[in-house]
Amino acid sequence: GIAHEINNPLAVMLGYARLMQRSPDATVADDARRIAAEAERCSAIVQGLLDLARPTQLNLGAVDLGEVVRDVADALVTSGTSIVLEVAPAPTVTGDAKKLRQIVTNLLRNAAEAAPGEPITIHFETRAKADVMHVTDRGPGIAPGVDLFEPFQTSKPSGTGLGLAVSRALARAHAGDLTFTANPTTFSLTLPKREAA
Repeated sequence: GIAHEINNPLAVMLGYARLMQRSPDATVADDARRIAAEAERCSAIVQGLLDLARPTQLNLGAVDLGEVVRDVADALVTSGTSIVLEVAPAPTVTGDAKKLRQIVTNLLRNAAEAAPGEPITIHFETRAKADVMHVTDRGPGIAPGVDLFEPFQTSKPSGTGLGLAVSRALARAHAGDLTFTANPTTFSLTLPKREAA
């Protein structure tokens, strides 16, 4: 309820800031751009809080994780990031395609930002009762004791610190999990193995 109440004045502020950006006065236009940027950041925080707070409803179906990775990777490759797929073929899992895409997008974007221009390695692992996707980057690693799944925990100047918390909540809604190891930084998305039709 609070998040929704905050969203309304934020939308008004953002609307006026965008109007002010059209000002012929360069100083006013620049100030308005800064106001708009901060209002958008607040809006992203509110959206993240809503995603964490509301129960996750899944639209389940067969999802080819490899196809999801390729779609998300296509957008990142234009920024100089390459994706290296290793070993086992990508599994088909039972899940909500949009929610799983949200998780993969967050993981790949974080990996790209941790080590700009460096390749991201994706490795699929098949276990007895689960399929696992490991995403490894070549960044500086994670300091000991840091819990990246804690809401608002971020090392990025423009990050909200909610992306990984939301991603783990979505993974758990799929009866799976999202974990990480620190050096090298590897995030592992574990999902239940799809039952044979």
